Amino acid sequence: MSEAVSTGLDLYASDASGQRKFSVSNFPRTAKIRDLIKTLIPQMGLSAKDTNGGALDYQAFSKREHCYLRGSDTVGKVLQDGDELSVLPDIQAG
Repeated sequence: MSEAVSTGLDLYASDASGQRKFSVSNFPRTAKIRDLIKTLIPQMGLSAKDTNGGALDYQAFSKREHCYLRGSDTVGKVLQDGDELSVLPDIQAG
């Protein structure tokens, strides 16, 4: 009997406060982290605009690896099934 191989990952995400938690099921392993963030922003109810009306960028922080993930990273290469992420505003000083 053969088992079906999952093509995606089940992931968990929280906002900056850690109070609001969300899940994503079967997210494609071949997608980029930037695509994952774009999927999570509306699901999490995060603002796409800053207080001046400009585009607000977000970044993902891996709780397992304790590091920020690059938007160009491939989901299946930097994440594992069941990983937890924090989606945080990308604040640039200056």
